[in-house]
Amino acid sequence: MTMISSLLATLPVSALVAQAEAADPVGGAIQSFGPIIAIVAIFYFLLLRPQQKEAKEHQTLLASLQKGDQVVTASGMHGAVSEVQGELLVLEVAPGVRITVDRASVKRRANAAGQG
Repeated sequence: MTMISSLLATLPVSALVAQAEAADPVGGAIQSFGPIIAIVAIFYFLLLRPQQKEAKEHQTLLASLQKGDQVVTASGMHGAVSEVQGELLVLEVAPGVRITVDRASVKRRANAAGQG
């Protein structure tokens, strides 16, 4: 044991690292790609996946709009859907005031408490 300890103490650390890299070049390549793979996985789960989920929920919302729904458009207009015409919606924003908007401009449904 003492012979191994004295041998390790006499070798420079850089020589040990070079020997380790030369002994297993495939393992070194896999280890160097490990952090890149981890970053891509983190990027997917923190950014891409939530964004895809939100886009899917928005598409479901747009497909389910019907007469009487209280909605908020992307520009902040609040109104009730009074008519559905394919990709267009007619919103009643005040009594007797109707505007036509594109279905895609609806941002979310408005709750009844927020309309008062």
